[in-house]
Amino acid sequence: MDAMKLLMSANADILSFSMSFYYGIIQQCGAFWLAPHSIEKYLKAILAVRKPKADLKILGHDLHKLDQEVRSVITMPDYITTLVRDLNEVNTDFRYCDSDGYELPDDFFYKVWVVGRWLRIAGNRLYDIHNDKMFGVGMAYAASALRTDIHNQLRELINEFEENTKSGKDYNVFSGWVDIGDETRAVFEYPI
Repeated sequence: MDAMKLLMSANADILSFSMSFYYGIIQQCGAFWLAPHSIEKYLKAILAVRKPKADLKILGHDLHKLDQEVRSVITMPDYITTLVRDLNEVNTDFRYCDSDGYELPDDFFYKVWVVGRWLRIAGNRLYDIHNDKMFGVGMAYAASALRTDIHNQLRELINEFEENTKSGKDYNVFSGWVDIGDETRAVFEYPI
């Protein structure tokens, strides 16, 4: 698996999930599945470079196993594992709408963005990209001469996701940006 392609695909997946969730149109299981799937791809992108002989397909969709493999080659804050454990509760059958009784973990949007951002930065550094930009998500980060108003709006939306999650906000489709719960706040050693 090509690490840069995995990284760009993870960026696209997390953004597709987030926009669908943000606009209240994420009713289908496949769209919701993009959230944990993006985290899976970020973890595999790191492993593809740091542990190139690992059989990433055998690791499958199990975020806990992937998290452990990545921890064997890089240092990550403990809260990443705590949040990954919550995200791993999304049963793989859910992507086919075949998992009964699943409920969103508390502060789901926040957890996806915190983990995704940390892993994206770690992935970017593999290519000496020392920032948190979401490469491979279309024209949002193209030169200003190439961007249209739509691309600029997308860029602003990405920035909104980043700034609100940095401020400890989760997104709720019924009430907008809300503070994360005390239980979620308690897992952090320091703010992101």
